[in-house]
Amino acid sequence: MISISPLIDDYIQLAMSVETEGQHVVTELTKEMVTLMKMVTNTFYKTEEALIIDILIKHPCIREDDLIDLLKFDKKQTQASLVLLKKDKLIKSITKGDRDVVGPNGGILKSNYYFINYKVFINVVKYKLDRMRRKIEQEDKLTQDCQFHLCQECDLRFSDLDVRELYDLESGTLRCKHCGSELVEDIQKIKSLQVRRYRQI
Repeated sequence: MISISPLIDDYIQLAMSVETEGQHVVTELTKEMVTLMKMVTNTFYKTEEALIIDILIKHPCIREDDLIDLLKFDKKQTQASLVLLKKDKLIKSITKGDRDVVGPNGGILKSNYYFINYKVFINVVKYKLDRMRRKIEQEDKLTQDCQFHLCQECDLRFSDLDVRELYDLESGTLRCKHCGSELVEDIQKIKSLQVRRYRQI
């Protein structure tokens, strides 16, 4: 049985009142926000991180030891996942003395409490999606600029940007604008680009 500290309500209030860049965090969790958070963690993170987010959605602010008890994972493994999520700014933590937990010297032990700053979470997701979009656009531009169409007669190469000039309406093929020979795709160059994309993913 997990014993949640009686001070947890105080920490919930503290977590929800934290200010970020002078603005109050989002405190109302909509169905869409929950769906977004679960989608992000299930897509880009391992099971451990996704479960931590799931627990923090249900328990707005939770002590690290209680979180470890709920997850049933190895302590080091859970702490590594918490560090990753904090590094990616998806979760926050506060350290507070817990009156219920007394240390070996009779003093109050400090515990880490974790919570989600929803405003920051959403801003991080927007930032990451924007970076992905820009990367895809750069890849598309690179693909367009690559000269995949090869003339085997005069050894000239053409990019997708040249297709409109190269397309022959009568034959329905791409023709070299210098010698008129039918162009072929440079399979090696296409495979090389695919391998590079795969490595980046």
